[in-house]
Amino acid sequence: MPASVRKKVVVNQFKSFGVVGEAVVRSTVNCIWYLLKESLKREERAAIQGSSMDLFEYVPLRSSSLSLYDIVRRIAKYSEIPKDVFVIGILYIDKVLTEPSRGRQKFFLTKNNVNTITLTSMMLAQKYYVDTPLDNKSWAWIGNIPLSLLNKYEMDFLRICQFKLTIAPERHAKYLSALDDLVQRRQEQSDSSRDSSKSTTPRHPKKQET
Repeated sequence: MPASVRKKVVVNQFKSFGVVGEAVVRSTVNCIWYLLKESLKREERAAIQGSSMDLFEYVPLRSSSLSLYDIVRRIAKYSEIPKDVFVIGILYIDKVLTEPSRGRQKFFLTKNNVNTITLTSMMLAQKYYVDTPLDNKSWAWIGNIPLSLLNKYEMDFLRICQFKLTIAPERHAKYLSALDDLVQRRQEQSDSSRDSSKSTTPRHPKKQET
């Protein structure tokens, strides 16, 4: 674990998300999976026309690869990104999916690149909006990928975005509100499920005294 991350993890267990940290992580994964699902639909149509492009392929540093959920959870746990910056990262993913191709092949989110595009977008969001961001070495450790590969993906991402990382406040507010709604629904479902579980748990009858 890089020293810059080690200092943070002692005091950070979803601190920036408050008590709903896990719900934020799951809801963020839901948002990214929605973008992935829509992108895969477009990719299937584009593949027929022979215009698909697969950048940011996930190449794990060690033999055990991480799932998208693992990636997002590790980002939340080790990077100290606040919830509103998480939303910026999601908006960056949406941005690279909708950016005009300008002569290059169209970029699509795929199952092969969703981990690294998520890692890269959150890293750039932290660099752009947080005063003391982690360095690339720490982010490479979080994502379990080689540092050289992450450095390349960062430049690829910036080129697709035309180096424009500013997000309109009203768009950010809209996405943040949507994420908050997802978190609230997850919390309500979790509470309801817990209450239901308690009500259906059989109680052992008290033994009668003889």
